[in-house]
Amino acid sequence: MNRSVPCGVHARSRTRKGPEMRTSRPGRALAAIIVSIAAVSGLQVATASSASADGDFGSNPFAAVQKAASRVVANNSLNTCGMNAAQLTAAMIAPTYNESGNSVQTFAPSPGALGRADFRRPNLYVSKAAFDHSDDARRRVDWMPGTGLWQADDGGFGAPYATEKLTATGLATVIATFQVQAYCQSGGSVAAMMPSGMWAGCGESLHASASDGNDCVYYYNQLYDPSTASLRTINKPAMSDGAGTKKRQCQIGSSQNAQTFDCYLVTPGPNTTEHCPAADCGTNATTDLALSAPFYVWRVHNSAGYMEVRYWPPSSSGGPAYVASRPYANNSRDARLLKTVAANMQLCDFTIGGANCPSAPRCQPGNPC
Repeated sequence: MNRSVPCGVHARSRTRKGPEMRTSRPGRALAAIIVSIAAVSGLQVATASSASADGDFGSNPFAAVQKAASRVVANNSLNTCGMNAAQLTAAMIAPTYNESGNSVQTFAPSPGALGRADFRRPNLYVSKAAFDHSDDARRRVDWMPGTGLWQADDGGFGAPYATEKLTATGLATVIATFQVQAYCQSGGSVAAMMPSGMWAGCGESLHASASDGNDCVYYYNQLYDPSTASLRTINKPAMSDGAGTKKRQCQIGSSQNAQTFDCYLVTPGPNTTEHCPAADCGTNATTDLALSAPFYVWRVHNSAGYMEVRYWPPSSSGGPAYVASRPYANNSRDARLLKTVAANMQLCDFTIGGANCPSAPRCQPGNPC
């Protein structure tokens, strides 16, 4: 296997079409998926054969995927059409290579991968000026519509989720349940199941050996050994489930009595998510989105309903803080994001402290003292 490509370098970022997922089938199946998840139980461990698969997959993300696959096929309330845990694990991993930016499989796809190829979408930037000018300091204050291993899309099956999209654990059971249903709806055929799934990357044939015009089927066949009904041995380099995503405790305002809430700090970078080569990282407004600057993300419920909120601190924007939010019903590609300067929004991250935090933070789980 070629190891010459540095970890995190997107080998085909110049031709990436973007994480545009097919949403028709997930839309029909989503309610059933959410209902099914509550009933999932049990554990079945898939074994590995001596043959080796062509590709890497991070250690902790692999554990999350395998556990979800095993639990779903062991769920008596689901019709798995004979699909075993190893097959489902392979089917879950297969789309991640193209969707998370590794068509040649020379590095493990990151669970914190952020999609960035939604060009000509000025609404994803904090301002039209930032979209038009690559030298604008706010160029990297942008909203990534697709996130995570499976590029959970705001306009697709990722619409009901915020922070969950950025980890393998957060969506593994959702993906496993959907894929079992797709397998059954395709008559128990993986070849028929993959092209009709939710990922545009499955319809690509970027891999030189994908003679059938479907990379996901190629990857699946590399990962699963039908002769032993087990997974081939997969190289699993050490990788955390969160990669560039770290869970934090946040509060707004420096009051001792301000309510704390779960938030995540997302720090895109070459070793944690997709990496923009210098010539392709948002330098042209009609080429690609810039790789987002570090931001915080959390879920909130207010008078408008459930919202996904992202916050870029001054250290990310080079000026004032910015905040953007998305009602879960909205596709951020098509809807106008609710963006605003957040000069008066004092976000305290208890993990690192800072000027916005109380001088004597409360001692509680998640808050260092």
